[in-house]
Amino acid sequence: MRRILLLPFLCWIGYVSPVFAQNFGSFASAMFMEVNGITQFYNCSGHGGPNAIGSLQFTGSFGTFIQGGGQLRIRGAEIKTWRNSSANVCTPRLNYRIYPAGPPTGSFTNFNINFFCNCSGSAFPMTCGGGPCGGNDQKWQTPGSGMGVNIDLTSFSPGTYELEVYYEIPGNNSGTSGCGDTQFDSNSGANYKMSFTIQAAPMPVTFGNVNVTRAGTNHLIRWSTYQEVNNSHFEILASANGKDYSLVGNVTSNGDSRVLRNYEYLQSENTGYYRYYKIRQVDFDGKFSYSPVAHVSPEALKTGDFTIYPNPAADFIHVHSPEEGTMELIDITGNILKQISIVRGENLISLHDISYSGMLYARLKNEYSVMSVQRIILK
Repeated sequence: MRRILLLPFLCWIGYVSPVFAQNFGSFASAMFMEVNGITQFYNCSGHGGPNAIGSLQFTGSFGTFIQGGGQLRIRGAEIKTWRNSSANVCTPRLNYRIYPAGPPTGSFTNFNINFFCNCSGSAFPMTCGGGPCGGNDQKWQTPGSGMGVNIDLTSFSPGTYELEVYYEIPGNNSGTSGCGDTQFDSNSGANYKMSFTIQAAPMPVTFGNVNVTRAGTNHLIRWSTYQEVNNSHFEILASANGKDYSLVGNVTSNGDSRVLRNYEYLQSENTGYYRYYKIRQVDFDGKFSYSPVAHVSPEALKTGDFTIYPNPAADFIHVHSPEEGTMELIDITGNILKQISIVRGENLISLHDISYSGMLYARLKNEYSVMSVQRIILK
């Protein structure tokens, strides 16, 4: 396809300046993205016309993704170029930068978009994706017939980001070799942009209640989970002073889940010695995390002594506590939204100062340890 762009000319009496022509350029471009395990082209230029590379457009938002989940990646790019018979096109480059939503910041990084195929008659060969073309048109693509790129956008910290890109096409306007001239596909200088949001990764195991009760002369440790991912087993750790813990038992996980599961372990050795317990959750890859600490007092807290109602709640909650302490309301990412001093017996807690809806954890603790954790829902 022969495309000539004549620049405006100046003329003086008895003289006309030379006419300069753009003899190469691009007519379609797209980003090659992996989104939630599916790779697709997102059109930058050429969207909606016969030269479009994909069906989606590079604009708006990709959505929300879990930090470190690998569900949003740059896999490459494609660009279609044209040139007249007296011109040359060299390997195009994709320039990109990623920055927090707001004013653009940071420098651009680039990768080459490699040669893929030449136009054959009026269409590109089906072996390189097909599509209409003409003359000296060429298709450039990474991965094409080679290796793609693998830029994991979920490696960023939680927040909302902009992915900004433009294409750089080197070549020669006046010769069939050399790359001294450059054309740009940059959305008229504004560049192409698309946003995405990174959300903090959920913990492999989300603990619910953890408590200890007396069972005759033994201690019964009970705990629950609301979520388990890649969890191998639980280790029960016990301590006499709340600082130095020893392994006293193991319980196998019931497997990945997103529903409530209950576990228990009966500790019969040295019962009079141990007062503090916590659960260490161990993943199949060896990583681990801890539950809150639960303790058994000389009077031994009974299951159900720490109660919260109504649940779900809206404006307030009633809290019944077996002893004085502090209650923390914690969201699913671990942020403490409210901290309240609790008296023994009945407490009325206002929720008007919490602008949050969804699942929360109510954690009751004293100066020594966490006594209980319960889940509540805010409407």
